[in-house]
Formats: sequence, structure tokens, C-alpha cells
Amino acid sequence: VEGRVTQLGKPLGGRMVAFMPRSAATQGGGGSQTDENGHYSIAGLQPGDYNVRVVDMSSMQSYTTSYSVQGSATFDIEVRNSAVTGRVLDADSGQPIAEAAVSLESADSDSAMRFFAPRVMTGPDGTFRVDTVSPGNYHVRAEKSGYGQQIQDISVSESSAAPLELRLSRQDGVSVRVVDARDGRSLDGFFVALDAGGRQAYQGSGKPQSDGSVTLPLSAGSYRLIVIAPTYATRVVRISSPSAGAAVAMTPGGSLEVISSSNATQSGQLLDASGQGYPRGMSLGGEIAIRPGLNRWDNIAPGSYTVVVPGSNGENGTSRQVTVSEGQVARVQI
Repeated sequence: VEGRVTQLGKPLGGRMVAFMPRSAATQGGGGSQTDENGHYSIAGLQPGDYNVRVVDMSSMQSYTTSYSVQGSATFDIEVRNSAVTGRVLDADSGQPIAEAAVSLESADSDSAMRFFAPRVMTGPDGTFRVDTVSPGNYHVRAEKSGYGQQIQDISVSESSAAPLELRLSRQDGVSVRVVDARDGRSLDGFFVALDAGGRQAYQGSGKPQSDGSVTLPLSAGSYRLIVIAPTYATRVVRISSPSAGAAVAMTPGGSLEVISSSNATQSGQLLDASGQGYPRGMSLGGEIAIRPGLNRWDNIAPGSYTVVVPGSNGENGTSRQVTVSEGQVARVQI
């Protein structure tokens, strides 16, 4: 796929153009940087639907669209200059909050796109501006250490949205310590907190204290906390804010093997015992690509799971129950 990236008819050079599959069944993806004339070219993309992101590497602001790859083709991208602006204030004093982080998470994209949400910092007067925002629905989140986050849902058209006002209340948040369940030593974790509506309330590694604990800036409420650590099984726990002293014990987990008799790669989902998608890496919704033959995933938390492959063209889907045990390999056939 090749084409040009322009804005108001002018070429945009030095932009990164990334094609990211919207389905787990579509392997790979790719990226390319535009030249001074705005041209880009990406080879080796498999047929399928893609989220396409154009990133200004100097400001790290981006524009998102979508494209369906059917073969070699020309796809020109016209960046539309919508903007989201506003200010962040202290809910009690009404004073502006400087250096608060404001991010825009698309409400229309798959879970992996949450990791690519535009993020800016407020100025001394509490104001912020995010340029080149694609038309669509967004969760706008403001956060700062010592405050609980606030999230607003907005809809952006091709014209700039009305200025927003986000008010943060001082909160102690949630203190979490990630440990190795075998010896109790502290681990560096990456956290994703989802609120009751499934919106991302926090994402990051935080700043560890001397005891290894991390304080997550969450407002009062209940959350689904996803904890990720390299070579350990992802843990999903329920937490309430404010709270202190929560410990999340991590183990390497077990392995899951899925044998597929299909001749084609299928999009599947790994559901835990509660019916939620089991997060793995950037796939927070449990999406998995099941390729012909043997598939294997390591570092799966012990528990009961369901491997689901939706049907197509009116056909019934397939689901298989499987139990994963610590240090063991579970196998299921689709």
C-alpha cells in the first residue's frame, strides 16, 4: 500500500504511518515514514481491516483513520485538523492545575489502540490542546498525582469541539505493591485500570516508593485492575479507591496450546471464568489469532477458561473449556 499524507492540500513529510490490524486473525502490520513530498509505502500487508495512524514524531500527536487492504493499492490520507482543547481545574479551589496529563482514548477502536492514545500536559494556566484529532467518539481523561482522575465522553466532528473543563478532586488513590508469589520480592508492574463502564481510568507503571509500592491516581470507585510484568502471568484483580496496602502476587503461570484443524487463521478470544477477555500484552480484550495447527501461549494465570471462535456467514461458533494449572501445559482442539 502506498500513497500521500496531506493536510489542506499540503504534503506532510516526516510523519510515521502505521497500519495496525483490527483483527487478531490478520498477522503483522507495518509502518513507513513519509518523505518530503508526503509519500509513504508499506509492503507485505496481509488482506484485512486496519487502523491507520499518522504520527507527528516531533510533537507525538497523531491522526487516525481506517483502511481495508485487499491487495496492492493507493491510499491517500488527508489529515483533518480538528482539535480538542480545554482546561483542568482543582475541584475544590477552582484553581488551574499545571502539568496534569490529558489523554484521548478512542471509544470506537479495539483494545490494543488504548496504548496509542494521544497524551499532552497542561500548561501553567491548566489549559491543554490536542491537534489533528480524527472525527469519532472519545474518552478524555485527566490525571495527576495526588488527585483522582476524571473522564469525559465526547464526540468530535470535522470541526473543533467546544472547550472542555475537567475538575480533579484530591484523592489518596490506590497503593499497590506487585510481588513474586514465590519469594515475596517486589516486581516492576505495568497497570491498566478500567472503571465500571470499561473506560481506561489509568495506564502506566507509576513511580515505585521505597517499599516497592506504587500509588495509582484513581478517584473514588471500583475498578478492574490489569497487572502486567515480563515473564509473569497477567493478573486481573478488583480494587476500590481509596485504599492502601493492596498486594498483587504474580507467578509465571501455565501454558495453553490450541490445535486448530482449520486451513485458515481464525480470530478467537480467550475468556476467563467470569466471561471477561483475559488480557495478554496489548490485547486487553483477550483477542487471539488461532493459526492452522499448533498454537501456544505461555504465562497464562491458573484458572478456568473458554476458547471462543465466532462463527461466520451464519454458521455457529465454536467454544472449548480448558483449565490452566501453574507450570503445566493445557491443550484443547478447535
